[in-house]
Amino acid sequence: MTGRKDKETIDNLVGAGNTFKGEFNLTGPLRVDGTILGEIVTNSRIHISRTGHVEGNLEAKAIDIGGTFTGNLKASEHIIIRSKAYVKANILANTLEVEEGAIFTGQCKVNHKITKTPTEKKNYNKMNEKKLITTN
Repeated sequence: MTGRKDKETIDNLVGAGNTFKGEFNLTGPLRVDGTILGEIVTNSRIHISRTGHVEGNLEAKAIDIGGTFTGNLKASEHIIIRSKAYVKANILANTLEVEEGAIFTGQCKVNHKITKTPTEKKNYNKMNEKKLITTN
């Protein structure tokens, strides 16, 4: 996913041509080749492939975007926006990498250690209350 020697396997897959709506709480990594409209929370990583499309909120250890994303991103470790990706988002992450050729619009707070304290969650939610991202 990120060039790292990661032995973690993909436990959850949204295949191309499939659309899911709702709130998802996962215990492992997720790969999105189809469409998700909603909120995804995992203690692992999320990979949106070139054919993947997500609108909503993502919270994970690591997020790798090769497709299209609109919404809010929160990663306790890192976010990578690949060269062919289109991302319109508010980002909160420890590290952010945007490859040449990627399109990114939005706000980001990087080099930020994310903790699970109520204060941090409240501050993140306040940032999202501004409704900076709208979809048509």
